[in-house]
Amino acid sequence: MKGLRKKVYAYVVRKKEGAQLLVFYHKDHPEAGIQIPGGTLERYEDPGEGVKREVIEETGLKEFTVERSFEKSCCEFQGEKLERYFFLLGIKDSEDRWDHEVSGEGEDSGLIFKCFWLEEEEFEVLPDFFTPFLNPKHIPALFE
Repeated sequence: MKGLRKKVYAYVVRKKEGAQLLVFYHKDHPEAGIQIPGGTLERYEDPGEGVKREVIEETGLKEFTVERSFEKSCCEFQGEKLERYFFLLGIKDSEDRWDHEVSGEGEDSGLIFKCFWLEEEEFEVLPDFFTPFLNPKHIPALFE
């Protein structure tokens, strides 16, 4: 088994005819599935700062607020132990769909992500890996 990796993930929510959740898929690698913004923390990086960096790098969005952090979640994935930090971010408005070239130094840099919004009845397309806090108890605004 590989060592411990620290990851951050963002539930980015906007209110538009009800609340919606931001997701994306890889334009050239659709087999990777639908995902929420997130990634690996840099060495000594604070999770709250890391989640902001990942959202900017993966979606291009900059006008958002970090509204809440959830308790740390640990799991094993593909032979690797992960320490995961999930955050709720709010945004007032954005386009309904857009393509974004990933920036930064990570392995996704230069890839094109196709970003769009899901409504509650569509959340089932997300893999369970991304949904430990995607429920009415933790994010009631998404389920009203």
